[in-house]
Amino acid sequence: MTTAMWICCAVGAIALVAVPMARPNAKKRALARARETGDLSALIAWVEAKPLVAQADAWDQILLGLWQRYERELAMMVIMEAAPRSEAKIIQHWIAQALSIERELAEEVFTQEFLLQHFRPDVAAQCGKCGCGG
Repeated sequence: MTTAMWICCAVGAIALVAVPMARPNAKKRALARARETGDLSALIAWVEAKPLVAQADAWDQILLGLWQRYERELAMMVIMEAAPRSEAKIIQHWIAQALSIERELAEEVFTQEFLLQHFRPDVAAQCGKCGCGG
């Protein structure tokens, strides 16, 4: 291989790494939009653009990040959007988390209709520190 070819390969490799790092990723942009405006559509689109097998993890990433930053009300709003869209057990885990840790806020955000229609305590009980089996 000539020196010119090596240089081209090196520049190409650097570009492959640097370009995505230079602009904020879709998840970060979607989270920023949700925080600023309350519009969750970009977050939902980010999750739903993933393959079905990766969506449960995507919901969990979003919710865990919001929860750890004490953005609990926004997390609960995401839960309300996720529950009708996903059968993932992790959504049940997050509903249970909200109800047990932030009871008063959860009672303000989650409607009775939402809980009756989407909360399955038996499924939530299958989840723990090591995830939701199966």
